[in-house]
Parts: sequence; structure tokens; C-alpha cells
Amino acid sequence: MIQKVIIKVSCLRAGQVQSYGGLEIHSWFFQWISTIEPRISEKLHNLENKPFSMGSLQGGIKKRGETNIEEGADCSFTVSGLNENMCVLLRMIEENLVDNIIQLGTAEFRVKKVLPIMGPDGLSYQDILDNAWDTESFTLEFWSPTSFHHQGKQVLFPYPELVLQSLKRKWDSFSNVALPEIDYSNVQVSSYNLETRLVDFQKYKITGFIGRCTFVLDKGFTESNKRVINALGYYASIAGVGYKTYMALGNCRYYV
Repeated sequence: MIQKVIIKVSCLRAGQVQSYGGLEIHSWFFQWISTIEPRISEKLHNLENKPFSMGSLQGGIKKRGETNIEEGADCSFTVSGLNENMCVLLRMIEENLVDNIIQLGTAEFRVKKVLPIMGPDGLSYQDILDNAWDTESFTLEFWSPTSFHHQGKQVLFPYPELVLQSLKRKWDSFSNVALPEIDYSNVQVSSYNLETRLVDFQKYKITGFIGRCTFVLDKGFTESNKRVINALGYYASIAGVGYKTYMALGNCRYYV
């Protein structure tokens, strides 16, 4: 199963987070898990392929590499669980986090609401595949900095093969629904409007791109393969794409 929750918070004490807040949200998430399931927290921390992704902090004023949050400001962020065990943890967040006080960076917040985005029971991977479009084009909007590690280098462009292979690897890691092997080189970029952004993680910095990119599928694709590719595009809006999605990079929206 897959679930994505949005956590809505109100600022009680003004403060700052670095860049898009991914470092602080990631830190809070592990602290919260460690208070209820220390063994799970340690196991998750050591996994190379982490079964969750984070959304960047929405709200506040972004300026000079940090986000400033004023007292009383409403903010939000998302957490996605990509397998059944993570969905169980998200249900615990839904049931227990409201009215708790959490700290992100130097700012303090009260949790107002925790809302499941994928419906109360979440989605299965089969649901995503069964309901995928068979369109010949789709658009991804990258709204937090995105990049790829490929052959030892950082890549700052959403080449279709990198995008779709990244998503398929994640799908294969957490799903029992097998996808066919597809030649993603027959997917092309038809238009894009992208900019680069620097993300400060205190001990290091990462450059990524934000903006929109439209992908077009070769007319030779079967209807079934079009559905698979569009399923992966939709999956990007839940799982994120590229490098460090568990620290709020690679956030996407999918459009047809």
C-alpha cells in the first residue's frame, strides 16, 4: 500500500529552517519514530532505499538560503509511505500527532491537522497501474530542487531515461506489482522551463533544478506501455524522483 499525508501546522514561535526545510523535517521524523519504535527508526536510517519521501515546508518566506516563519503563520509538509509498514506509521501519525508541539529548525509549531491524501485506506500499486492514463504526453512540475546521480556525476536535467528508471527502481523496491521492461529512450522532452536552486544541508550543499518539463511518448508505444509510463509519472507525485527524496528533494506534480 501507499499513503501520503499532509501535516498542517501553526507557528507558535518564530524561527528559520534551512532552504526548503528538508533537513529539519527529516530530523523531526526520525526523532518522532524513535520515541515510539526505536528499532524501526534505526533500521530505516540504515536502509539504502528508504520507503518514504518528504515534501518541503510550504509557507514562510524564503530568502538567502533559508525559510523564515513568523509567529502565527500556517505551514504544511507531506510525508509519503511507499510500503505497508510505512503506511502503518503514517496511520499512527494521523491518530497521535494532532495538537502536539514539534520543532523544525529554530521555529516551534503546533500540529493542527493530519490528512490522508490518497483516501482513508491509501492506494495499492495495482490501483495506480489500473487507473493510469494512456496519453502520449505528460508534464512533471518539479517544485523542490531535483537532481540525479548517474555514473558518478550529478545531473541537473530531467532526461526521460533518468526520470523513469529512477521511478521504476523505486517502484520495484516497494511493490509486488511487476512492470515490463520498456525502452525509455523512446520518450522525449518536448518542452521545459527549468531553473537551478542551491539547497543548504549545513554540512554540504546540493544544486537541483525546479520548474516544468513535458515528456512525449513515441507513437509506437502500445497502450499498455503508455499506461505503465504514465503510472510512473503519477507515482512521481507520491514518491518523488531523483536524489534525496527522503529529505524533501525531488518533489513533483504530475499533469496530463
